[in-house]
Amino acid sequence: GTWEDLRDQKVLVFRPVGALRSSKCACFDMDGTLITTKSGKSFPEDANDWKLLYPDAVLSSMKELYEDGYRCVVFSNQRGLATGKETKNNLQHKFTEIMKQLSVPMTMYLSYGLGIYRKPCDGLWTLFESENGALDRKTSFYVGDAAGRPKNWQANAKKDHSKVDRLFALNFGIRFYTPEEFFLKRSKAKFEMPEFDPKSIFDNRVYGVVVEPAAHRGTELTTIERLISDRVELIVLVGYPASGKTTLAREMIEARDYMHVNQDKLGSLESCLKAVKQALEDGKRVIVDNTNVQKDQRKSSGVTVHTSTRRLSFVGSVLIDTIVPYMSAAASLTSLCLCDSNLRQVRHNNKFRLLTGTDSQHQNITDKTLYSLRKRFQQPDAEEGFDQIVVVKMVPQFENDHLRKLYFMYLLEE
Repeated sequence: GTWEDLRDQKVLVFRPVGALRSSKCACFDMDGTLITTKSGKSFPEDANDWKLLYPDAVLSSMKELYEDGYRCVVFSNQRGLATGKETKNNLQHKFTEIMKQLSVPMTMYLSYGLGIYRKPCDGLWTLFESENGALDRKTSFYVGDAAGRPKNWQANAKKDHSKVDRLFALNFGIRFYTPEEFFLKRSKAKFEMPEFDPKSIFDNRVYGVVVEPAAHRGTELTTIERLISDRVELIVLVGYPASGKTTLAREMIEARDYMHVNQDKLGSLESCLKAVKQALEDGKRVIVDNTNVQKDQRKSSGVTVHTSTRRLSFVGSVLIDTIVPYMSAAASLTSLCLCDSNLRQVRHNNKFRLLTGTDSQHQNITDKTLYSLRKRFQQPDAEEGFDQIVVVKMVPQFENDHLRKLYFMYLLEE
C-alpha cells in the first residue's frame, strides 16, 4: 500500500493493496478500540508499545467483515503528529505492523489538524467519500472507545475521556458501537450526551422574554420588531463572545437605523462614550456592542443627555460578554439585552465560526477566557438604571444549507 500526506487537510492517508471497493464500510478508531498499550499506560511509550485490545475477538471479527464484503477503514485523530509527540515514520511503522497482524487491508485516514477534518467534525467522512464513493449509511458503522460512558460503566472502569467517537458517527448518521459492544457482543452501556444539542435552539418559539420591569416580567417578544422603539433609545448588549451580540446588533440596524457603537472599532471606551453622547444629542437610536461583565463597569459615566431616550439592555442567560458604563448617557429610557447563550452554546458558536471563517471580525476565544468571564459576571438588574431588561433567544441565520448542516452537528470534543 501507499501513504500520502494531504498537507492542506492535515490528514495522513494509507491506501492498501486489496481493499474492497464496497459501499459497506466497517469503520474503527485505533487507540483503545483495535489496540491498547502493552505497558498498561494511557499513552504508548514508543511505536512498539501496543497489542490488540481483544486479540481473538478482534482477529475473528475483522476476518468475518472482510469475507462479508465490508471495506475496513480507520478514522483516527493523531494530533501528536503536529505537536511533535509522534513522528510520521514511527506512526507509519506502527500502523503497518498493526495491519499485518489484523491480516485484512485497512484504509486509514489519520487527522493531525484542528479543523473540519478532526473528529467529531465530519471532514474525514466527506474526504473518504470524495475518493471512494458514497457509503451505505444503513449497513456501515463506526466503532470507538470515546463514547461518553460514565465512571464504572463496567466494574472499576474509568470514565471515557470524551464522547468524540459517538458524536463522529452521529454527525454522519451511521450506527455506533463501543469495542465491547462490537467485539465482545455485550449489551449497550450507559452513556452521556453533551448538554448542548445544537438542534435544540430551534425549539425556541419566542425572540425574547422581558425580565424587567417586574410588571411586564415574562412577557414574550415574538419578533425583533418587539425589541425596537419608535423613540430614541440606548440599547446595551450583554453576553459572552460568540453569544450572538454582533448578529443581534446587525439585525436591529437592518430593521431600524441604529448607530452601532463597538470598542473594537472605535479603539477606546472614551471614544465609545463620546459617540453615544453625540448620537443621542442628535436624536439617534444607539446600540452598544461591547463586553463588560461587572456592575462597576456599567456604572454611570457622568455623561448626561437631556432627551427622551429609552434605556434598553439585553442580557443573556448565563453570562456573555457584557455591558459598559453608558447608563447616564441616556436620560429616560435605556434597555439591556442579554443574549441568551449558555457557555456550551457559546463554545459551539466559537468553533463554528472558526471552522467556517464566516466571522473574520472576531478572533478565537479560548475556554480560559470564557470561564474567566463567567466567574466575574454580575447579573444586570433594574437598580443599575435600566428601564427594561430583555433576555434574547439567539437563533442563527445561515447563508446556505452547507452552513446550516454544519451548525447542527456536534462540533466540540466533549
